[in-house]
Amino acid sequence: MSGLAFAGGGLSPAFLPVSGFAGAVTIGSGGSLSVAADTDATNIFGRWKLYTTSADVAAIAHFDLADGQNYAVRTSSAATAVNGPTGGFLFYKVGDVLLGTMAATYLDLACEYRNTAVISPTQLTGNTDNWAPTGLAGAETIRMSSNAAINLTGLTGGTAGRQITLISINTSNNITLVHSATSTAANQFICPNSANAAIRPNGAVILRYDGVSSKWRVVGSAI
Repeated sequence: MSGLAFAGGGLSPAFLPVSGFAGAVTIGSGGSLSVAADTDATNIFGRWKLYTTSADVAAIAHFDLADGQNYAVRTSSAATAVNGPTGGFLFYKVGDVLLGTMAATYLDLACEYRNTAVISPTQLTGNTDNWAPTGLAGAETIRMSSNAAINLTGLTGGTAGRQITLISINTSNNITLVHSATSTAANQFICPNSANAAIRPNGAVILRYDGVSSKWRVVGSAI
């Protein structure tokens, strides 16, 4: 049987058949609303459409755009996606103030970008291959130090397009990035003019991982 089941206000539950309605709406004593709970159902509230794009995947969209590509939010037990319509945009706002606009091929920021993924790993105490500092996986900036002038021949964690800033917090002693040296090939550095790049005390370099060459490239510096 299909219909509406009411169980609120201290009254006994009542069940009202509704023609063509697949499932039931349950209104609890606290005002909670349950519609065809945990089923692959489609429900419409004004211009909002709550629906299923595939088994156990829930989505919400404007009534006119409810399909597998133009949902607003889609979620499952494995992942959640926020999405804009084909050919349209995503707007990011706080207090209805625009922070950024995303389209299929670009992201425009209308606010200040702050890089706060900073780590300060243990001091380097000698020439180092395949450096893998703690916290590297989520870092965008590494504050590095050494107890002497050392060579650094490679850094782990490279993926195509990843960018990392290395900042020397030394007050003396250079940290030298060695061009294509003894680290595993995928962790090595490609330095300008194929020459080693010395990071002087309080200097910095910007690394970008080249997914074609499969190495870190030095793309900027204040050394």
